[in-house]
Amino acid sequence: MDKTEKPAVTIVPDHATSDEMKEIIRKKCEKFNEWCKNVGIISPKITYPEFFEGGLVGGMINTPIEHCEAFLYVPYKVIISIDKCVSDPYMQKFYEEN
Repeated sequence: MDKTEKPAVTIVPDHATSDEMKEIIRKKCEKFNEWCKNVGIISPKITYPEFFEGGLVGGMINTPIEHCEAFLYVPYKVIISIDKCVSDPYMQKFYEEN
């Protein structure tokens, strides 16, 4: 790969077909969760990743949420987009590795 080419981006799978795949997904999501913590994203009532029927991967509410209660807090300074993540040194490494 020459210096003008960008590395291929591999997306974390949205399904886990085995315990081994679940562990791979958990480890990769730890990096994302750490980034969220570092930039001030707060989701005290969401567990991520969680595994559902058929191996589907997603977030799960871990305690009841009241009517009109916020369950995810994202600082204005954080724009979650591929462009933003690729330009962030920490998330760029995450994208390149995953």
